[in-house]
Parts: sequence; C-alpha cells; structure tokens
Amino acid sequence: MTSQPIQVRSGELQCDDDDDSHVTEIASLMLRRMNAVPIRLKILLDRLLTGLHHDRVNEILRQCGWLYEDYLRGYKLQVL
Repeated sequence: MTSQPIQVRSGELQCDDDDDSHVTEIASLMLRRMNAVPIRLKILLDRLLTGLHHDRVNEILRQCGWLYEDYLRGYKLQVL
C-alpha cells in the first residue's frame, strides 16, 4: 500500500475519512475486552477519531463493545 491514511504532522494525528481501516484496527486492539481506557491511550484514540464522521465513530465503538457515552467517560458503567 503506497498511501498512508494516518499521518503525523506537527504533533497532530490525522486520519483520512475514506480509509479508516487502520483506525478501526487500532480501536479494536485498544478497546476490546477492556472495561476502562488508560488516559494516554484515550488521548491518542481521541485524536484519531476526530477525523471521522460521528456515525462512523459510533459504529467503530459498537464493534468494539463500547457505547459512545462510555467511551467519553473512559470506562463502562455496566460490564456484560
């Protein structure tokens, strides 16, 4: 693959909305089977998710077993 959808420029992470498979993979590794997100990892994931449409962010979080509200809080209220 020649294009890089995730780029680091002047301290910012940027993601191309057309190819978010890398973000989905990273989110999956960080969130699956977790009930809380360490703050430093959440900051990194926040930066990646800000480049995506809100509906896509919700979809990615649901795939990882998280609600958007739980993700914003940083932990799950109910563990299933």
